[in-house]
Amino acid sequence: MKEFAWRPGARVSIDPNVAGKELERIHERDGTIRPQVVVDESQPKKAPLHPAFEWDDKLAANAHRCEQARLIVRSIRVIEDDEVDEAPLYVSVRVDPEESATYMATAVAVQNVDLFEQVLADTRAAIAALQARLARLEALCDEQRPGRARRVRRAAKAAALAAAALQ
Repeated sequence: MKEFAWRPGARVSIDPNVAGKELERIHERDGTIRPQVVVDESQPKKAPLHPAFEWDDKLAANAHRCEQARLIVRSIRVIEDDEVDEAPLYVSVRVDPEESATYMATAVAVQNVDLFEQVLADTRAAIAALQARLARLEALCDEQRPGRARRVRRAAKAAALAAAALQ
């Protein structure tokens, strides 16, 4: 029997095995998973994913706006010398474990030893997740699309170099 888990840092209120089975059911039925379908399937109170959603429209609307705000904060970049600096202007930090994302200027966060270590650990985790995703993609390409595996291996090599640089 297949088991499921949430990625590190995921804040989802239901058992990952319940979610995984429901997502598999939808995927098997439709061949894809579209967020709107997941919401539609979860509306009945007895639906497996129903408890994972905020059904109070006022609260849900505010939660959606907070997610949009997170996207804005994570996405903003600075232009210097007519070039976009791809480094994030703000990084997510955990000031209060009970709070969701709190952001701080990257330049300020790296000056604080604890926050710097936190950001570095988060970056390592993101690279590790990317490496795992690339390894899975490479295995699938080797099996089904050998011509594409070379591109994935190049990306995996770059991710390995990034991971090594952070050690």
